[in-house]
Amino acid sequence: MNINYDIPKIQQILCDLSNLTGLSMAFLDSNYQGQCRCINSTDFCSAIQASGEFAGKCANSDKSVLQKCKQSRHFESHICYAGLYDAAMPIIKDGIFAGVIIMGRIRLEGDEQNSFLSDNPEFCDLYRKLPSLSASQIESLKNLFPNILFQNGIYINHDIDTEEIC
Repeated sequence: MNINYDIPKIQQILCDLSNLTGLSMAFLDSNYQGQCRCINSTDFCSAIQASGEFAGKCANSDKSVLQKCKQSRHFESHICYAGLYDAAMPIIKDGIFAGVIIMGRIRLEGDEQNSFLSDNPEFCDLYRKLPSLSASQIESLKNLFPNILFQNGIYINHDIDTEEIC
């Protein structure tokens, strides 16, 4: 069995969905190697990265949710230290694991208060300008993503090469 990736097509799908949802997204293949990404730069995230004090925490948050997903092979999400939604979603169809989508850099709809903002009020206005999604919108994305990718950018070849047998 081989998994073939049409990376330009997957890149286009990520960017189209990122444009619709406001989420930043990255695709990792079945070996957890980064293949493509579409990052929405926000003033909030740029300010945090520029602060120096918090910059490393962003990468650690992504690693944390990815590690949970690797262990469980299920959708995993959390709210990061700065109050943003992060998630990792395995791309599985018919029991075949083909990769992971990491997504984030948005706030959940209705989530206006968090301890990071209480401790760092200078980020409040930037936080409020972030795109937001409802829980039902995220659920819809979870339901659609594997089908979109398997129909348009990930192809499973079940044929056994006779040379592999000999």
